[in-house]
Amino acid sequence: MKISADQLEFENDRCKRLLQFIQLENSYCKNRLADVIKINDGLPEFLEQAEFYQNYYIQQEILLSLLKHDVTNFRRMLEDEKFPDGAVINQVLSTRSRLQREVEKLETDFHDMQRKFNHFIEANM
Repeated sequence: MKISADQLEFENDRCKRLLQFIQLENSYCKNRLADVIKINDGLPEFLEQAEFYQNYYIQQEILLSLLKHDVTNFRRMLEDEKFPDGAVINQVLSTRSRLQREVEKLETDFHDMQRKFNHFIEANM
């Protein structure tokens, strides 16, 4: 399958924007969590769930940082590995496939966790 370098750059930019969006949403959720903790301070059941979400968002920050690094490296790879006719080498396509899988999983997990987190917030406000 032949794919243009422009298409790869577009996909890479989309991944970058998606990661930025998820990072902003996670920051917003951490702030919401802090507000709910203030309201429900000291309730053992609540604190266990709150700790779960806090740990989740910390892990997400690490994963987002790693993926952003990979996306940046992929962009550099695109710039370095172009052939004169705009085709790219197999390594670029392999890296593209890996990044697509990782970002799609992150996006799916993000939406699932957002739904669960919103239910948690609603139940504790």
